[in-house]
Amino acid sequence: MSNEILPPHLEKIRLELEGYSQSLHYHRKSLQQIEAKLKHLSCFPVKQTQLEIPRNKKLVHCVLLSFYFHEILERCLEGLLPEKERIDVSVIENNSVNSDAIRKVVDSYRDKGLVKNHFIFEENIGTNAFEIAFDSNLLDLDYEYITVTDGDLIPDSGWLDEQITILEKFPEVFSVSTPLHYNNAPPNLKKQAMKVPIESENNFYKERIAGWVFKTFRTSDWKKFIAFRKKHKIFFHDSSSYIYAKEKKNMKSVLTIKAKSYHLTWDYSNSEYLQLKNSLGKQSNKVWYHNQYSGFFFVQESSEDLYFPAPLEVVHQRLSTKLINTP
Repeated sequence: MSNEILPPHLEKIRLELEGYSQSLHYHRKSLQQIEAKLKHLSCFPVKQTQLEIPRNKKLVHCVLLSFYFHEILERCLEGLLPEKERIDVSVIENNSVNSDAIRKVVDSYRDKGLVKNHFIFEENIGTNAFEIAFDSNLLDLDYEYITVTDGDLIPDSGWLDEQITILEKFPEVFSVSTPLHYNNAPPNLKKQAMKVPIESENNFYKERIAGWVFKTFRTSDWKKFIAFRKKHKIFFHDSSSYIYAKEKKNMKSVLTIKAKSYHLTWDYSNSEYLQLKNSLGKQSNKVWYHNQYSGFFFVQESSEDLYFPAPLEVVHQRLSTKLINTP
């Protein structure tokens, strides 16, 4: 009976039930660890001066999106490796024919102390993978800063220090990203990028809309944004965070002056990759704005893979002036 091949719909149900079971087992183990720690603490008298909130040793949780090119992800992670004492990385991966190779890259950088988590989605769902990962509550947000980025970039050295300086010095700044080097950009894309206006600038930053290019937030600001996004079913898009900051919070989305990032995919794009990328648009009409979800595997260090079924799909909306004026 165990070797019997189930019909596809029953096999999907079986996998979902296994995922629920694994998730329950994972959370039960976490609760047992917490109970053991509380029991241990209760054996000792605690002075008022000892009551300190434990902080994560690292400063930043960098959550990056990866798809298809394992060589690109490896170069991106290698570019972040010099900051491994300050950064934990979670890789959000949309499934492709190269997922096995990507898994090996992620595991190798976990061994180097950089990668913390790996989300492996069963399908390519674009930036909705970001949405599901953050809404799952599996991402640890006990950091001072959250960086959200595409995983096909290499930042210039000093990028993190420059970003943190801006966030510490200017409370009106909501997010800070790095601009891109355009020496390898397709001519038409470079021309379009040059037309995006600079809204304001000083000696530290330029105010301008930007994509997920090492976009760093204070965690307190980021939590408010993702709660607002989830409540109103807003698309997880860089423009959503820009409009939210500008119109609802009267805050700025800015770029660093010195540090930039190199866009790797512009060097690697081939016909197979472009066909796969565009296939998402054929299913949903628009690559970056759609309602498609997927189940995923959650991989942590020294832990079995946990399967989580796709959440129920919801109809998303773009952030509008009407929504801005709602709580």
